[in-house]
Amino acid sequence: MNPEITALNRLRGALRQSVTKLENYIKQGASENKVVLETKLTKVDTIRKKLFDLQKRYYELPPETDLTETDEAIEQMETSLEEMEADKIRLANGNLILQESELGYVESGKLTTEVTSNYCCVAVETNLDNAIKEFFEIESFPTDSFDSTKSEEEKFCEEHFLKTHSRTKSGRYIVSLPMKENADSVLGVSRENVVKRLNGIWNKLNTNNTLATLYKAFLQEYLDLGHTQQIIDEDNTKSYYIPHHCIYKPEKTTTPLRVVFDASAKTATGQSLNSILLNGGSIQDDLFSLVTRFRTHKYAFSADIQKMYRQILVEPSQRNLQRIVWKETNNSPIKIYELNTVTYGTVSAPFLAMRVLKALADAEHQDFPEAAKIISRDMYMDDILSGATSLTSEKRLQADLSKLLRRGGFELHKWVSNHPALFNDISTSEYSFEDTQSNTVKALGMLWMPQPDQLTFKVSLKNKDSLTKREVLSQIARLYDPLGIIGPVTAKAKIFMQSLWLQKLDWNDNLPTKVLQVWNDFLVKLPGVNEINLPRYILSEDVTKIELHGFSDASKRAYGAVIYIRCVTHSGLIQTKLVCSKSRVSPLKPITVPRLELSASLLLARLMHKIVPVLDLPLDKICLWTDSKIVLAWLNMQPHMLKTFVSNRVAKIQGLCSNSQWRHVSSKCNPADVLSRGADAKDLRDNDLWWQGPEF
Repeated sequence: MNPEITALNRLRGALRQSVTKLENYIKQGASENKVVLETKLTKVDTIRKKLFDLQKRYYELPPETDLTETDEAIEQMETSLEEMEADKIRLANGNLILQESELGYVESGKLTTEVTSNYCCVAVETNLDNAIKEFFEIESFPTDSFDSTKSEEEKFCEEHFLKTHSRTKSGRYIVSLPMKENADSVLGVSRENVVKRLNGIWNKLNTNNTLATLYKAFLQEYLDLGHTQQIIDEDNTKSYYIPHHCIYKPEKTTTPLRVVFDASAKTATGQSLNSILLNGGSIQDDLFSLVTRFRTHKYAFSADIQKMYRQILVEPSQRNLQRIVWKETNNSPIKIYELNTVTYGTVSAPFLAMRVLKALADAEHQDFPEAAKIISRDMYMDDILSGATSLTSEKRLQADLSKLLRRGGFELHKWVSNHPALFNDISTSEYSFEDTQSNTVKALGMLWMPQPDQLTFKVSLKNKDSLTKREVLSQIARLYDPLGIIGPVTAKAKIFMQSLWLQKLDWNDNLPTKVLQVWNDFLVKLPGVNEINLPRYILSEDVTKIELHGFSDASKRAYGAVIYIRCVTHSGLIQTKLVCSKSRVSPLKPITVPRLELSASLLLARLMHKIVPVLDLPLDKICLWTDSKIVLAWLNMQPHMLKTFVSNRVAKIQGLCSNSQWRHVSSKCNPADVLSRGADAKDLRDNDLWWQGPEF
């Protein structure tokens, strides 16, 4: 082993041991004199300096390089050392090596002479805590699915679809399920377990006549529409039986019962249909982009495709993999059916459905160019969320969308619009409100009141005498806000959630009394969110100038970015409206405020980079604002002149916002300040700075 590496490892171990000892004394509340005496801080400092000198020599850095304040450089160097030599475990007389890395242990080497193959694998250990910690990553930001590189599986699914799909004489699509190579041969027997589950269902149906009636009606409709067919003579073909069960919500007037197909049920070999299918990945725009673009239409509408999956036929030779069992009563003989269409519950269903819609849009583009564009861009699963600049254009789009989709065997229903004239040509049964009292509908999870044309919220969480960390996370997850409209409220909830990590509570531990009181106080004020109504339409009438203004800010607890659109009309009227926001909690590892401010600026740069193509508007100006003069100074420097942490982020910001202007704003005029500190719902409702931005 290189002697310098050996020395580095030895010094690093000594430093870590001393630091651990120091931390333990501090946690125990020891006096300052005892800490200095027992841990010999001067010795720690000496070891640290020696470590820096060895690192500079090993990495051939100039002698004047200052590492004493560059924690990121130290961490990077230590990681490199670990990857090269440290933390190795040798097994089988040194023939097998377990090498620790950031992904876990990598196993490599040669086994005994009887084994002719070498193996290499990565073992990764994950748990719920680590999964949630990813939610608080300092740089996390959703990437555009269209910009990401496709995996080999996604490429295969695309090629498989192009080679195998076809259309019937009536225009309906026939697709082939994308499967792993020789996958169907690994499936074992599944019929016996499915029959047992069916008997369990009937034990429940026998106690609820209403539920039994609805269940029978659902399966009878499946049969009447030709979406399934009975198998009279069961052949010896390798088949997979899908168990099913129901979800019953009597409070829903339209569909109180849904039948769910469980294609993940394992066969005798431990394999399931879902385990041998390929999912194809996502080929649609994300929710953030769809809802943001929805706010740019003066005349907006939403609709969904009726029974979308069931309008797409599955290749007949593969329908034996979609068998179900049913019986009319508990004592009736069991009947076998095959599902003829794409089945909700299979991992490939979303890809196949969206890929069929894209193929239909491409095929019919010449006759319906605008409608085809909407299907390709403004659809999320079976929902359409779009609009037009004029009522005439909107009515034409409605007609063209219906005609285009009918050519593929699809029907649109549940039309909703902010203008009643759209419904002159359709029956009232196709016009549906989610809440008949408040006239609100769900637009991809957001609550929309079409007639006042406003977005609103409906949150209902009750106080409890005791709560676990798991239950708190579940409550926070209910704050559905893809655009960050109530970002300060969500930020406060995330700050609280992060504080639970400092308590070192397990997922099922009850919160301490004081901590629980803090959370209950937050919940008491949370219903104020339900009083917030925000205009859906973000533009203005007769607009002559459109600008985007983004603000960033950071505190020791969180940092965030918020974007506003500023419209100037022909008469000189100026209107500013909130577009979106994103927030992140500050990392558990302490970081200086200027660096947090820089992270907030990077978040703003990414958010602006994301929002500009989504809005697709003729923008006259883009301005980015921060209240940190240090960040502005960094942004005016060449990245290579800065330390690693700052350099990396400055380079990214400069690459994302080359055409944007960075400016300084005072803290009292910075709306992102509200985001970085968090706010209660009632306080946010009356905060004009948050809703309208500063006076420009």
